[in-house]
Amino acid sequence: MTKTLFRADSSPTIGLGHIKRDLVYAQRLKIADITFACFENSLELSYPTYQLKTNEVDELITLCQNEAIEHLIIDHYGFNYEDEKKLKEALNITLSVFDDTYKRHYCDEIINHNISADSTKYTLEPFTKVKVISPLIRDEFKQIKQRDRTHKTHEVMICMGGVDSLNLTPKIIPLCQDYQKIHVVTSDNNPHLADLQAMQNITLHINTNAMAELMNTCDLAILTPSVVVHEALYMHLPFIAIKTASNQDDIYTHLKQKGYNVLDDFDEAQLKAYIETEMSSYPLLDFAIRKSMDEDLMPLFDLVNDPLVRELSLSTEAISLSTHTQWFQNSMKDPLILMFTLLDARANFLGQLRFNLHEKGKAIISISLVSSSRGFGLASKVLSQGLKIISKLQPEREVVALIKEANTASIKSFEKAGFKYTKTQEHVLYYTLGGKNA
Repeated sequence: MTKTLFRADSSPTIGLGHIKRDLVYAQRLKIADITFACFENSLELSYPTYQLKTNEVDELITLCQNEAIEHLIIDHYGFNYEDEKKLKEALNITLSVFDDTYKRHYCDEIINHNISADSTKYTLEPFTKVKVISPLIRDEFKQIKQRDRTHKTHEVMICMGGVDSLNLTPKIIPLCQDYQKIHVVTSDNNPHLADLQAMQNITLHINTNAMAELMNTCDLAILTPSVVVHEALYMHLPFIAIKTASNQDDIYTHLKQKGYNVLDDFDEAQLKAYIETEMSSYPLLDFAIRKSMDEDLMPLFDLVNDPLVRELSLSTEAISLSTHTQWFQNSMKDPLILMFTLLDARANFLGQLRFNLHEKGKAIISISLVSSSRGFGLASKVLSQGLKIISKLQPEREVVALIKEANTASIKSFEKAGFKYTKTQEHVLYYTLGGKNA
């Protein structure tokens, strides 16, 4: 096993996000002997942890030498290019660095798991590779049964980070008074915690381990454009994102470009308008199906790199634009791949329906929906229409769906559409609608 050390901190200044995502990434490193090294940390870790006396790179070098570390993973803004170079020159290790700010690094591998990740933005050393991975979603989100969001609970969640550096939560709470219940998520590192505890009209969650349950309960989240956005998208939870720090610029820009409700600073009037819109909005479940066109390339690219789509796909790694473009162009020309685009009543992109006919006598069906249209029973309606299409075009073929075991929502949709379970192979479930789609 590879002796692997994570160097990360949590504190009132930097929050808890670094170590939390490291814990998820650590689970992906199946063949590794994992330890952590922290100068500051307020989280209880399930891995052996070294307490550092300083933030200095020399102390980290000594630790790695003494413990014979083979793989060092840094998730800390306090280390720069020169620090990394010193580490590489002093140690015979593989050096990985988490980075979503596109700074220059002297390491073997840069890791970025954000929905906005763009490998072309990095200035790389000849030996450095960029590893864009699917968002690091904790197990609590994967294990929860997601609710049907067609029915509103009239509850809202405010999560401005574990320390809420700009103390925005007290300004947001009065704008949410029309909700029956206001949940505030924070940590005991929040310097304004006593003020929040004195408030009577909120439910306060300090250092909660039930974030997935909260997101599943609420109709809306007001949060920062940080990794918590990945979790909201995974849970199909509508959100409004307010930027509070420069290291959120990348996700903020990505969300803004994709049409999400975002603010680059606290704006009471605009936030109030967004909240009122969310309170009165319901999804448009009307849809149309047409053959895919060249203009669908980029909307589909965004969809295939959606956190939930990647997490539940047979291959979970993020897909580059060049790889996607080549696949899209080849598929559009392939007579044995039938690609259809889903549109809402306003001609907005909703997702894709696809049939792969390469296997004799079979049509492998797949469906993907954008995050804003999930959780409303739309998938089963699309499947119903899709089966009518394939029964006319290929009436003799058996329709087969391949679904990951963890994808309970898809399993439910396909079973509702009449598919029957046939077998499991390498954690993939096979569902079949046999005999001329009968």
